[in-house]
Amino acid sequence: MRWSRAARELWITSTVTRAVVFDLFGTLVPPWPSSATEELAKAIAEAFAVGAEDFATAWDADYDARMTGAFNDSLRRVCERLGMVLPAADPALDQIVRRRVASTRDHLLLPRADAEPTLTVLRTLGLPTGLISDCASDVPVVWHESPLAPLITTPLFSCSEGVKKPDPAIFERACARLGVVPRDCLYVGDGGSRELEGATAVGMRAVQLRAGDTTEVTVADGVRDASGLEFVLRDPLPGLRITNAQQRGDRFVLSIAAEDRDDLRGRAGNLIVDVRPARPAVAASKPPRRAAEPRTAGTLPAIPFEVAGK
Repeated sequence: MRWSRAARELWITSTVTRAVVFDLFGTLVPPWPSSATEELAKAIAEAFAVGAEDFATAWDADYDARMTGAFNDSLRRVCERLGMVLPAADPALDQIVRRRVASTRDHLLLPRADAEPTLTVLRTLGLPTGLISDCASDVPVVWHESPLAPLITTPLFSCSEGVKKPDPAIFERACARLGVVPRDCLYVGDGGSRELEGATAVGMRAVQLRAGDTTEVTVADGVRDASGLEFVLRDPLPGLRITNAQQRGDRFVLSIAAEDRDDLRGRAGNLIVDVRPARPAVAASKPPRRAAEPRTAGTLPAIPFEVAGK
């Protein structure tokens, strides 16, 4: 993770960030690849003798229902709309679902390079983190296996919530479960599904991630943009000011001034944050992956804190 000069500057505002909520695809992990849908269409075509293009068209038309319901139901619904007569239990369909889940698992195990470090710093600083993802039910099934899962305090998946972005309800639920009011919550996303509009509509502050691999989305004035996730660390934190940040090997050193915290009043120093990724080893045969061990989010007095000048 490389810190630009701009990322080392303190971004000053009258509000305080007490929680950060992230989008998933296109933000914490790369965008969902179009090849995955093409592979699904090909598998359906081979199994049920239906045109791949016809399936892809019907699959796209069922998007909203799939994002707020079960993946299996969506797949069956699309097949039936294409004239297929499917039994209650269909081994071929079940095999296709398993292939899709495996593809989702592989995608979630490859987050952006700056995702884990940024989330680790936020957790170490004691800030709760949330996730709002428009996704089908294959995502929450394997979410616990992602290295990001232990670093997200409150994940919300549209398929489980029954509502998707930009509906204000899903943003309000995220804030409520994190225990913060919207104005104290920062939302970070690439801008798809009009998510930044939905976030700002309920009073959240928003940052658009422009990583260069997502479709360019024009958003309303007042939404800041960033090329990397570390941008969120420039927001004021409760009782703290981060004045500088730099990487030293497998650690980040954040230069911090403590202002309104009785336990650290008048002190300035460096917060040492270990951000070495803890990725599970993947064997050639790809056995079932175990969930990453949860990481403990400490508070400032409980982690290495070097007083300036020493």
